[in-house]
Amino acid sequence: MVDENSIELIKERADIVEIIGQYVKLRKRGLNFLGLCPFHNEKTPSFVVSPDKKIFHCFGCGAGGNVFSFLMKVDGLSFIDTVRLLAEKAGVEINDDQINNFEKDDRENGFALLSKIKDAYHKQLASDEAKNFVKDRKLDNETIEAFQLGFASKVYCDEMLSSEDSKDADFIDIGIGIESQGKVKDRFYKRFMFPIIDLQGRTLGFGGRIIAGEGAKYVNSPETRFYHKSNVLYGLNMAKKYIRENSDQLVLVEGYMDAISLFQAGIKNVSAVLGTAVTPQQFNLVKRFAKVLYMCFDNDDAGKNAMFRVNDVLQDPEVEVKVINLKDSKDPDEFIKKYGLDSFKKQMIDAITYKEFLIDHSILIHGHSTDVKKMAVEDKSRVLKELKSIVHFENDIIKNEYISVISNKLAVDLDQVKSFFFTYNTISVSKKKDYKQDKGSKDKFFKLEEDVLSILLSHTSLRGEFLGKFSVEDFLDIDHKKIFTLILNNPEKDVQYLCDLVTDQKLVSLCMKINFSNPSLFLQEAVDSLKKRNNREKVLELKKQIIELEKTGDFDKLMLLNQQLSELVKNK
Repeated sequence: MVDENSIELIKERADIVEIIGQYVKLRKRGLNFLGLCPFHNEKTPSFVVSPDKKIFHCFGCGAGGNVFSFLMKVDGLSFIDTVRLLAEKAGVEINDDQINNFEKDDRENGFALLSKIKDAYHKQLASDEAKNFVKDRKLDNETIEAFQLGFASKVYCDEMLSSEDSKDADFIDIGIGIESQGKVKDRFYKRFMFPIIDLQGRTLGFGGRIIAGEGAKYVNSPETRFYHKSNVLYGLNMAKKYIRENSDQLVLVEGYMDAISLFQAGIKNVSAVLGTAVTPQQFNLVKRFAKVLYMCFDNDDAGKNAMFRVNDVLQDPEVEVKVINLKDSKDPDEFIKKYGLDSFKKQMIDAITYKEFLIDHSILIHGHSTDVKKMAVEDKSRVLKELKSIVHFENDIIKNEYISVISNKLAVDLDQVKSFFFTYNTISVSKKKDYKQDKGSKDKFFKLEEDVLSILLSHTSLRGEFLGKFSVEDFLDIDHKKIFTLILNNPEKDVQYLCDLVTDQKLVSLCMKINFSNPSLFLQEAVDSLKKRNNREKVLELKKQIIELEKTGDFDKLMLLNQQLSELVKNK
């Protein structure tokens, strides 16, 4: 097993800001760094990295931990793969014995089986049905090998591999097998196969296209513990090396064949979203490699609506997003076959900005036509209202430019549009104020408990003086009691150790609170405040009990409680 000293040495040497900065654009804010969370979609940064404590925390979705947990979450790596990666970066030598004896990720066998199945499908391309499909789609050997395309010619899973390699339950676990009449069938039987491979080269799942007979055109791997379609982009494992060669540009399409056709035609910096709208996780993958993103979804209502719906995701100032016009073609696959590579590159040059696409599509939705002369005034008003709520501007210069575009496209007076976009909605502002007041109306003692725990977590040097002055009973919140007990049982352990010990995101959140100018004085005052608060709580509780006892006439117990009440009031 990898010894604890090696892990601690890696943590110490790993620059958490530099590593997370490869995925998130971070800006320095006081002692910490701030950015947009890579794990959920947000407009206002709530993701904080502490170089001093070597931890991160998102105050929006609650994600948090150290550099190990970040890489495991953002890249889907196993712990041991993360150790290998960070050990190499940090210059810490991990010997083979340590690696071999380490408890493996319980998904490792599943990934190995998925890879074997990918190879088995690839070999089955020799069948006549598969050959005919390859010929019809004009797929060359380079493309077939690059994407490791295959064919599922076996009815039952156990026909693909020897019994030594797998069991029926394993096929079901990885999403390949379906139990039917006591046997496990291949869900992709008689389909042309597209392996879905991640950035680490692992096979996660498959897409299968029917090439004969009846059934859904495409069948995809279900969500499993190996495959989450919202976290992966098809073909990005290959496209990433071509993105840099093409001025940091990436073309994003909807489906497997769109990506494959463009790749074969010479647009190798292409990837696909697997038929889903772009997710925040997928866009974070884009941001790691590209500065310019060309959206090239199907040229129908579904494709355009899919691009329109994700306006929050795609309006990120770090990536310039453009939309390619496919003219009269239904999808990129058809366009490239009909018009060729040069025409596609011309469409890339002529691509409109994503904001302009939002304007055009909103006009189309509400006006039911691109002819604004036929639009009613009410429809134009709806367009303006929608655009004001969904189009985000980085500054007033850009805002003014697009206001001019909107004015021209809608044939509405420029001053009226400008007045509309620069007028604040007083109702929404009022609601925001109310929300902030509600959010900030927590019991002051709840916040005091948080502040005490934050200082005790961050300042190990103060624990010797103050841990004995507090007790578990001083904390009324259950989570606070647990965290205080954890500190009490580990008085010399630092923040990183405690964060590793438990998966409680509340603890990580408390670790990230702003430091106090005089934490020692604050704790001394907090001791008195919490004990007085608890004393008052006990007084109120005793008074309630006494009132009840007076009704029942239990005078012996009543006298005892009155004595206790008298003592508490005296010490109040």
